[in-house]
Amino acid sequence: MTSIIVFHEKHGDAYYEASTPELIARSCSKVLRARVADGYWYFRNFSGDSVLSKENQEIVDLTEAQLAALPASMRSAMIARRAKLVEQVEELQNEKEEEDQWFEDVDLVLSASDEDSYKLHKNLAYELLESRKDAEYEDFEIYKVN
Repeated sequence: MTSIIVFHEKHGDAYYEASTPELIARSCSKVLRARVADGYWYFRNFSGDSVLSKENQEIVDLTEAQLAALPASMRSAMIARRAKLVEQVEELQNEKEEEDQWFEDVDLVLSASDEDSYKLHKNLAYELLESRKDAEYEDFEIYKVN
């Protein structure tokens, strides 16, 4: 039995043979390579090392002594704001690390030819595309055909 993988994209569907894991990996590698080459599919949400604005980073960096020196009317609000920002930093840092890893994996896939993708990286191209499957125009499915 033959299988095909269908990528449902904005301007139509793209069809590739998907009868073996190697063919699926090759197809996913081709699609990933084309999307990166197009230049408008994938963007980094984070640039540089900081995930916060300069102003918010200054609040996070406040020491206990600096907080204690604030007027009582500001202190509790600033402590609450700082605590919330510290929580946001942890969440954003995790998102940034995941994003960095995703782009590193993309670079790894693109460093091999489409034909060598499965041999070198197994299903990595498929997994990368799968992680984006719910994004607009990035859905795909594998169908069995007779």
